Amino acid sequence: MHAHVRTGEVVSSTAVTRSGGVLVTIVAVGRKPLNTGTIVGKMLRELYTMMQLYSMFRSSIVRCVDFVDLRRL
Repeated sequence: MHAHVRTGEVVSSTAVTRSGGVLVTIVAVGRKPLNTGTIVGKMLRELYTMMQLYSMFRSSIVRCVDFVDLRRL
């Protein structure tokens, strides 16, 4: 599976991380297309897998926004 993401596109809106339950919004910035084979792509697949745990941790979710700068990959 290869997902290509354009600049400014939200690639992940809700996810539970292993570090304590954080609601994550990842926005792609830069010109480089995002491929699921990249490190960020693998991270997004992991976040997507953990999204199913979101409802279980909803009461303890902390809202935050993480920006992935694709120009630095």
